Amino acid sequence: MLLPLDGSPAGEAALSLVLEIAAALKAEVTLLTVIESSRRVHTIGGLDFIRFPEQEVQKTRQDLSDYLDCVVRKFRDRGIEARREMKSGQAAEEILKFVKGAGVRLVAMSSHGKTGLREWVFGSVSNKVLHAGKSHLLLVRATPDAELVCPR
Repeated sequence: MLLPLDGSPAGEAALSLVLEIAAALKAEVTLLTVIESSRRVHTIGGLDFIRFPEQEVQKTRQDLSDYLDCVVRKFRDRGIEARREMKSGQAAEEILKFVKGAGVRLVAMSSHGKTGLREWVFGSVSNKVLHAGKSHLLLVRATPDAELVCPR
């Protein structure tokens, strides 16, 4: 099983279900986070990429590394084999590459449930994984008032 996490409460929406499913099936879980070094923005000239300062990227990498270590411990405390992976790039693309390369059978992730022009132009990660992925996908709607399992 693959559980992509971004370190946000909304990103953890599928976490409790993955804990239950993995425990019941004795499945191994990989926790994946993708560090993005740029953000897509809509400008007058069209879509453009704005690069984050390297210092900010490194701080994010360290924060998310600590966060993933904590979440892995939560799984292992329940007797579930879990490991973590960190990739760099665009989230949806890296998730899809990982799924293909690791032979993942189930991806469980949260979705904000947003629709409309903004999502059509920018594309959501869950939408891209849904339409381009080849594995089973469990989407869980994010809740706005959730708290992090491992506060950063």
